[in-house]
Amino acid sequence: VSHTLVGRGTSQAAMKKRPKKKLIDQSVAKALVDVAKANGDTQMLKKYWNTWHCFNKIKTDGKRVYGKYCKNRICSVCNGNRKARLINAYKPIIEKWTKPFFVTLTRKTVTKGLLLSTIKDNDEKFARIVKRLQKRHQRGKGPKVMMLRSKECNYNPVTGKYNPHYHLIVPTWDLALLLIREW
Repeated sequence: VSHTLVGRGTSQAAMKKRPKKKLIDQSVAKALVDVAKANGDTQMLKKYWNTWHCFNKIKTDGKRVYGKYCKNRICSVCNGNRKARLINAYKPIIEKWTKPFFVTLTRKTVTKGLLLSTIKDNDEKFARIVKRLQKRHQRGKGPKVMMLRSKECNYNPVTGKYNPHYHLIVPTWDLALLLIREW
C-alpha cells in the first residue's frame, strides 16, 4: 500500500512531546463536546471533534511524521504551529534589532465571570499605553514603539481562575521598561 505524503512533515524529536499535549487537548475537547451538545451548538461541536481527531492518523517515511492538523485555536499543537509560523515570518525583523527583550504584562487571576471584562479592560489599557508612548516619541521624548504582541490566557483547574496576559518582544530595554512601568 502506498500513501501520498503532503507537506514537510514533523521531526521525530518533536513528536516526543505530542502524547502529553494530545492527552490534554483530547480531555479538553471531549469536555467541550459535551458542553456544545448540551447547548445545541453544532458549529462548535464540529470544531471540538476536529480537535479530538487532530493528528491522530500518522504516516512516516522513516525520518519525518505526516498527519492532518485541525488548525483550531483550542488545539495546543495547532496553536504552537501557528505561533511558529508567525515567529518565522517576523524573525528577519527581530534579527535586525540589536538586543530584543521578551516582556510579559499580566495582572491577578480572575474568575470566569470577570474574564471577558478583564480582557476588554486589558486591551483598552494596552491601547492607551501604546498611544501615550507613540505621542512621547513624536515629541522626541521617548523611544519608537515597535513590538510583537501575543495575547494569551491560562486556566488553572485547581483554583478555577484565568490569567489573561500579553507576551511582547520589543527592540530595546528602554521600551521594555517603559511598557512595564506604564502597565
